[in-house]
Amino acid sequence: MKKLCLILIALGIFSLVGCSEESVGEKDKDLIVKDEAELEVDAAEIDLQAEVEYLDERNQYLLTTINNLTDNLSDEEKLQFSKNQIIYELSINGEPIPENGQIIVEEGMVEILLSELRLGYDFLPEDWLEKGIISGKNYINHLLNIDTLNWTLIGSDGTVNTSRGYQSANINSGQQVTFEITDELRERLRIDTNLIQIKMK
Repeated sequence: MKKLCLILIALGIFSLVGCSEESVGEKDKDLIVKDEAELEVDAAEIDLQAEVEYLDERNQYLLTTINNLTDNLSDEEKLQFSKNQIIYELSINGEPIPENGQIIVEEGMVEILLSELRLGYDFLPEDWLEKGIISGKNYINHLLNIDTLNWTLIGSDGTVNTSRGYQSANINSGQQVTFEITDELRERLRIDTNLIQIKMK
């Protein structure tokens, strides 16, 4: 009986030692996995930093090249270049106006929005950039003959993008909203007509 007790105690000690060694082994494995993961993160950060530095150098090269090229432009070319730095978009319920000036939307709320997007690159002196802006103090004035009686004035201002427009809460199916735009805005929008027609489904 004593021998049996000693054998059971010895087995218990061996199993505890084995379990604790196994636990230590698992802890070591966990530490190794964590170290490998940290090394992978460090390597990824180094790769990302190198990529950012490369892109910064490339960007600086391109900016310098473009600035050198714009120095040699004629006045007419500078004017065209400055116009290309400022983009105008006319949208109805978030959809750009097609070249034919006709768009069909669901009945209900209608939002007419004219946006001005400045690309934000200072390739030309400020006075030339100003020449690229559409004429007048407020570009919304290039939307003509809009009956704004039942419309709310809307808009937003951002760093490089602004928008102005009108919103109507309820236009019924079968109704049509029409207005005109100036020749200057038509050219900047690159559409074929001055007449904008919004038809409700």
